[in-house]
Amino acid sequence: MIQHTELISGDSVRIERVLAAPRERIWEHLVDPAKRSRWFCAGDELRDVGQRFAFGFNHTRITPEQRPGSPPRDPSEPDFVSHGEVLAFEPPRLLKFNWEQKPGKPSEVMFELTPQGDGTLVVITHTKLPTREDVVNIGGGWNAHLDILADELAARTHGPFWTNFAAYAEVMEARVPK
Repeated sequence: MIQHTELISGDSVRIERVLAAPRERIWEHLVDPAKRSRWFCAGDELRDVGQRFAFGFNHTRITPEQRPGSPPRDPSEPDFVSHGEVLAFEPPRLLKFNWEQKPGKPSEVMFELTPQGDGTLVVITHTKLPTREDVVNIGGGWNAHLDILADELAARTHGPFWTNFAAYAEVMEARVPK
């Protein structure tokens, strides 16, 4: 469910979603690798500014659905590993890091967590994306990952990541100028 996703420049996207959990609990799902691996990716615990880290991705950990066109995956093996550095760390309010999804081309991701009613407004701003395709895929990906996080926080069975990703990417495709 895209609550609010906007293209804020040619290389940047912002996603806003209210999740039904206190921000301290959402913060734990950002920095704790065991919790983060259930909705996004495994890898290092995030602890402080200046920390270098690795993220290991394998979506079979977060969804029973196989990626279309891909062979079955072993949940214990990452599909790929990316690296980054923590740029801001203000628990439980702000986390910012650069993220080298493609060698030599780091983008920047910022999570802002603000209490809102009984839940938390989660704002993800992802900047310095090198291509239009990256903007489309990142916008779709973050929305699909937030769906999984909402399921995880509510202790529900996770929805279909790849089906949701494709639907969100289609929305982003229409929004991002060619």
